[in-house]
Amino acid sequence: MPNTPTPPKNAPIGLMVLGLCAVLAGSLVARQLWMTPPTPPPTAAPVTQSALVYQVPKPLPDFELTDDEGQRLTRDRLKGQWSLLFFGYTHCPDACPATLTQLAQLKKALADLKPSLMPMVWLVGVDPKRDTAAVLHDYVRFFSPDFHAMTGSPDAMEAFTRSLGIPVVFQAPINGNYIVDHSAAILLLNPNAELAAVLPAPHQVPVLSSDYRQIVSPRSTP
Repeated sequence: MPNTPTPPKNAPIGLMVLGLCAVLAGSLVARQLWMTPPTPPPTAAPVTQSALVYQVPKPLPDFELTDDEGQRLTRDRLKGQWSLLFFGYTHCPDACPATLTQLAQLKKALADLKPSLMPMVWLVGVDPKRDTAAVLHDYVRFFSPDFHAMTGSPDAMEAFTRSLGIPVVFQAPINGNYIVDHSAAILLLNPNAELAAVLPAPHQVPVLSSDYRQIVSPRSTP
């Protein structure tokens, strides 16, 4: 503790008390600054054109589904890599094939990224009554041999899409056929299997590519 200077004999008592308090306060402040590490500045949010980025990623809920090869699929399978989740079904007349085509083009546009940053594309089947794992397998592989799909029981798929905030509505059948209304948004998961961003429709490959690069590796954006 630093020495307190001795005031003149004729100094008022009030000045002595103030001087002592000032020295003690200065000593405590200096000690606090020395012991407390500086707070790092907050990480700048990625600058995106369309993507909605979560400041704090949201963990996926636990689930148990089936992939397009008939294997058990849980949240742990989605860890260790970036993933793009798109919701659709094989009888979809337009939006689903169009988006899957764009995602195949996106993979090519990101081909210069290192493997650890390349996304795995998943089609989440919203029509499990008609779309079995085998049907989904053939469907997604038509667009890219690297694409995957997931499905499950109607109850399991409803719980999974609801937990992610994805609306799915089955229209009344007409001549035995029916339409499934669903969100066209693409969800981006980080390697911790957390929801990192939402890529809203309509989609454009250059925008998807730019936003993806900004989120996963800002330095990779030209």
